[in-house]
Amino acid sequence: MATQILTRKQRGEKIAEAPQSIERINGSSYWVKSQSGNAGYSVTLFEGRWTCDCPDVRFRQEECKHIFAVKTMITKHVLTNRFKLDLWEAPR
Repeated sequence: MATQILTRKQRGEKIAEAPQSIERINGSSYWVKSQSGNAGYSVTLFEGRWTCDCPDVRFRQEECKHIFAVKTMITKHVLTNRFKLDLWEAPR
């Protein structure tokens, strides 16, 4: 049986499927629980750039699965709330 290798984005999307894995700290900071233990990582949007304190970002300087998880969660939240607003908008 072949093992499928997931991209960072796909792994982030899997993390975002479990809402308890991501906690919003403030308007631009999030805490993403580690999948391999009790620790976690700080993900922050600062001056239009996402950062994370995980080793993947430090060594590769690329967006990690934690950043993709937060971005996925935010996108889903915005789309869900937009749908709810559109659904309940009064007819014109």
